[in-house]
Amino acid sequence: MWYKKYNAWYDAIAKLDGLKSFNQWTLPDIGCTELINLFSGQSYWHSHIKKGFKDIHNYKVMVEWLDQDVEDDDPSDPAVWHSQKTHYTFKDLGLWKKEGTLDKDYQMWQKVKGKVKGKAKARDSQQKEKGRKFEPDDSVNEAETSGKKKDSSGGRTKVITKASSSKIRK
Repeated sequence: MWYKKYNAWYDAIAKLDGLKSFNQWTLPDIGCTELINLFSGQSYWHSHIKKGFKDIHNYKVMVEWLDQDVEDDDPSDPAVWHSQKTHYTFKDLGLWKKEGTLDKDYQMWQKVKGKVKGKAKARDSQQKEKGRKFEPDDSVNEAETSGKKKDSSGGRTKVITKASSSKIRK
């Protein structure tokens, strides 16, 4: 219901601006505040309705759910919210936009699923890095680089940058 009111307010503002821009509005000037008062109180409008719906267009599934008629079942509550309730609040909407679900079990499952994918990607990238061989770039001055490199005798030396010291330790 509130989403439909929000859309009606938004459409009314657009229509009013259009009429005013073409000088077709002949009544006394009316602003956004008066239109807000037609739908609800100003404080509730700004603290709940506008805050909840200002970026809702970024959530296509939720927009479809909000636009559906009472008799429609597509998309269903569990498909969108991952929960079944008789009434949803603006607090629920904020949580859904933040977490993507109201179901804690589903949320934990998604996090575990994401961590497994993340660990697998990290493991693959580490294996790729191990397989790569270090090929120094000739354009870089050795005295400006830091890190371990092999010297000609096969031992490891550490090159220190000029800023800290110009000596080479062995």
